[in-house]
Amino acid sequence: MFFKGLKEKSIQKAISKCNNLRELLDGNSKVKTIGFLINIDEVSITDSELSSICNVLDSENIGQLNFTKTVKKTNEESGLISPKNIGWKAVLKHPDLKIFCQTQFDVLITLTETDSIYLNAVNAFSQAKFKVSTTCNNENLNDLLVATSPFKVDVFTSELKKYLTILNKL
Repeated sequence: MFFKGLKEKSIQKAISKCNNLRELLDGNSKVKTIGFLINIDEVSITDSELSSICNVLDSENIGQLNFTKTVKKTNEESGLISPKNIGWKAVLKHPDLKIFCQTQFDVLITLTETDSIYLNAVNAFSQAKFKVSTTCNNENLNDLLVATSPFKVDVFTSELKKYLTILNKL
């Protein structure tokens, strides 16, 4: 238990360091590609609902990463990411995790109801140009926060479209 706290503290330092190095580029570029980072323990969303979000935003879903808090051997077989896939100092251990973070999304959408240091680490290391989340205690991590509690796809989609239109991203 003691080591878990130290590990999380080292991950938090890596997140802070990554946020300090982040450069905001291409402020008015249009949204063409979207990546989704989903905590499946808290948010249940289907592929058709993800497609509807992409259709409303006139963009393409090129990446999806599912995160679960429970650590099981079957997670890796089913493509789920768990806390064991993120090591000390936020070292990304899983190959899918590395590929996801290196992909240049126009928008990264993090869907979760509670703040998780592991999701924040993936979010911080992502190469996305614009980051959107449904919840986050770290104000520097995301560019836009669309809080809907409990999570409802239609409300989230309409609010996201409204704010992206205001920001001249659509």
